[in-house]
Amino acid sequence: MNNNKMSLGIWSVNWHLWPSCNYSCVFCFATFPELKGLKKRYLTKNEGKRLLLLLKRHGTEKITFVGGEPLLCPWLGEYVSYAKSLGLITTIVTNGSLLKDEFLNKYGEFIDWIGLSIDSSSDVVERKLGRGKGDHLRNIIKLVPKIKELGIRIKINVTITKAILQEDLHKIINQLNPDRLKFFQVLEIEGENDGKIENLLIDEAEFQEFIKRHADLNPIGENNDIMRGSYVMIDPLGRFFDSTRGHYIYSDPITKVGVETAFQQITFEQPKFFLRGGMYFREYTD
Repeated sequence: MNNNKMSLGIWSVNWHLWPSCNYSCVFCFATFPELKGLKKRYLTKNEGKRLLLLLKRHGTEKITFVGGEPLLCPWLGEYVSYAKSLGLITTIVTNGSLLKDEFLNKYGEFIDWIGLSIDSSSDVVERKLGRGKGDHLRNIIKLVPKIKELGIRIKINVTITKAILQEDLHKIINQLNPDRLKFFQVLEIEGENDGKIENLLIDEAEFQEFIKRHADLNPIGENNDIMRGSYVMIDPLGRFFDSTRGHYIYSDPITKVGVETAFQQITFEQPKFFLRGGMYFREYTD
């Protein structure tokens, strides 16, 4: 039974638990427009806890709470503490604008990682990209020391677009000094951000050149090909989904048909998962 569970390959899961965001990043590929107008757009708190339990029973070791903006979810703290009680490694990926001391002080002990997104070394550019209203970087710079003080590890995610190809990120990255740094080639997903990001797209050569200029920062670079199919993703309604065909394909709801059946309905390319270092969390055992 244990071997069957582990063979599913769902050691690490990104749960896009909330469909909306307080930012409007032009390149966002998790806008879930098909959920707009539906009476039910996300799982109830109890359904979400049931989902976490099912994932744990089927070999999941790490859960990443993403959105939309996960801190818009009123019971995110309860999810994090429940996930930790199940023995899961917990991560929140957030724009940071709603991450307040009250939340960190109450739930920080249950959080292993916090991923913060920046996409430029300039708040002027960030605003043009839709990430905040001109104070995003200043807010991130203030947040990081508090997060580290609580013993939570920091991951910085940077989406590389045409708008920042000539930028030098050394100063801001060295200032934030993250435990893990990821560079993503801006990804177009049909139905999510197509028609909005054509002037931001970059090719493989441009992406690799950007990584090369920042190689001393030891970034993990993920191009479009390695991103597609290398993540186990769950949408706000509790369905597995994948982007291997350039648009999202969804499974049936996991809590209704079970983890195995739902997982078989989508594509997960396990070799890509290993290639991008998806098991890094096992290196941190404290």
